[in-house]
Amino acid sequence: MPSALERRYRHLLSAYPDAYRETHGEEILTTLMDGAAPGQVRPDAREAIGLVVGGLRTRARLAAEEGRAALWADGLRLAAVLLLASLLSEAVRDLAIPSGYRALLVPVLLSVAILAIVAGVTRVGLIVVALAGYVASLGSGFSWSWRIGWVVANYDFLATLVVGAVLLWYSLRGGRRRPWPGWLGLAVVAIAGLYGHGAWGLGLVLGLRIPPSTYELVAPIAFLSAIALVGNDPRPAIAAAAYALVHLAVGAFGAVLLVTYGVNLARLGPTGVQALLPALALTAAAALAATVSGRRLAGEHL
Repeated sequence: MPSALERRYRHLLSAYPDAYRETHGEEILTTLMDGAAPGQVRPDAREAIGLVVGGLRTRARLAAEEGRAALWADGLRLAAVLLLASLLSEAVRDLAIPSGYRALLVPVLLSVAILAIVAGVTRVGLIVVALAGYVASLGSGFSWSWRIGWVVANYDFLATLVVGAVLLWYSLRGGRRRPWPGWLGLAVVAIAGLYGHGAWGLGLVLGLRIPPSTYELVAPIAFLSAIALVGNDPRPAIAAAAYALVHLAVGAFGAVLLVTYGVNLARLGPTGVQALLPALALTAAAALAATVSGRRLAGEHL
């Protein structure tokens, strides 16, 4: 029967890809157990951090062996999951307003889409996203005869269009199916649902869906950028940059529409042009993290 220390080491080794663990896992575990102090029951902090960081960097190196296009594909696929999570939070938030079966169906469809994308079944995810967008549009009064500017300035529609485009490109590009751990999809759905449930009552800015909470915009971008820098993996930062860019586009196009209709943005105070600055700064920060981590990863292959 494995000891408590061995079980904890195995949990930490799950940071490494499955194929890598199958080849080197027992060797690493033996080395760790041989170096453990008598009576030690848990890894020390330095060992735990080292194993997690090592696992993240190993995942990045193995992904980089498939080429730069594969890194971008994974990063944009992760961005699709992140965008769908924000849409799921919005859909759960809308449950506070009774609006028939559509209010219940959209969160279910978005959850299924997230799980499908994480599992690597992107074509199924694309179909479910399209269905979720259609169901959501039935109760929005949306018409394709409206100006395209309104579509771009509405977060829900723009995010859905971006996700659909990413999944379509990912499905058509071919390549090996790359499923991610199932717990990741479940965690994303759970966190998005809890955030949406706790965010009822949050107002809108400029009449548009610009996130008023740092937990929806700042926290995911900061977390993914940090993972990218620590793991020398540009993929999380690519996802963060794409996520921030969608929010920036919503704010920018919304400001343009307001000016078009004669609204003086200077009179809107902190909810005017200033609302664009955080999204712009976060987009730039995530792009910088992607560049730095990408260069580090490329340097490891020289």
